[in-house]
Amino acid sequence: MTLENIQLASHNGSPISFAEVMATMKATGEISAVETALSQVIAKKYAAESNISASIAELQAAADEFRQLSGLQKTDDMKQWLEDGGQTLEEFESSLEHSILEDKLRKHLATNSEVERMYLAQRANLERVEIAQIAVSEEGQANEIFAQLAERELSFEDAVASYESEESAKRQNGYSGWFVINDLAPNIQSKFRNADDGDMIGPIKIGQTHVIFKVWSKEEPKLDDELREVFEEAIYADWLCQKLEESNIDLSFGQVQIQS
Repeated sequence: MTLENIQLASHNGSPISFAEVMATMKATGEISAVETALSQVIAKKYAAESNISASIAELQAAADEFRQLSGLQKTDDMKQWLEDGGQTLEEFESSLEHSILEDKLRKHLATNSEVERMYLAQRANLERVEIAQIAVSEEGQANEIFAQLAERELSFEDAVASYESEESAKRQNGYSGWFVINDLAPNIQSKFRNADDGDMIGPIKIGQTHVIFKVWSKEEPKLDDELREVFEEAIYADWLCQKLEESNIDLSFGQVQIQS
């Protein structure tokens, strides 16, 4: 029997073959499960070539952590969870092994120099700004408020108290929080990028309102553990995408080949 003839399901007695499922997946582009499986094959192959492996102790620790976090400390509960998910113990252990290998590969590929290179390349794109704002409905009123703020005839806090219509904004003195400048609307990014602490920006029409911003402070990202982890993930994802592109992948039923 070939893979094309394997029956995966049926509907009212009509069989649905492996070939039909694969053809549908390819036609609709829904092959994420296949890509995931291929990614695991590539990762396992490269890990073996790099003498990276998961020890029995690491597998046991990962299993213990999973069971504790999932509330599956009892053996019967774990067996039931596997049964409900249609998984065997071997498949569960294989998924744990892949997670460990993937984490080790990430650390192996994302060297300090690579992380620092990405940090320097992305630092400007991750610059953050701390802002407060006043939003009013009339353009003329917004221009008048901005002029008074520029001439220091009115403090920002007093302007919020007098003109801001949103009660929640009033209670916070217009404070909005920290934002990554690149995440702001494209037409205002340069204004915040070129602003200094304490500068006023606006009025800017946003929807049906005219907004005046105050820049409290700006900061470039620090290469802390959280950001380092983000870069490690990005470096690993880039490497994996490159390997997938370089691979000779044939999705014709049962003919999957990986060449590195």
